Amino acid sequence: MEQEEDASATPLLGGADHYIPNSIHDSLGLPVSDCSLRLKLLASEYRRRILQEHVFALEEDLRG
Repeated sequence: MEQEEDASATPLLGGADHYIPNSIHDSLGLPVSDCSLRLKLLASEYRRRILQEHVFALEEDLRG
């Protein structure tokens, strides 16, 4: 529940908060909740950070 509150407090950059749901709604005719998009964005950013840390570890292994 706390994640949902944090997710809704963070605005998406570059107008994406309007573009993404409108784009999905226009393409598929499906309404997409703001909370759902924010949670997916948070999960995507988390996964990207994990992958980036893995890349840094691999680069360090190559140097050492």
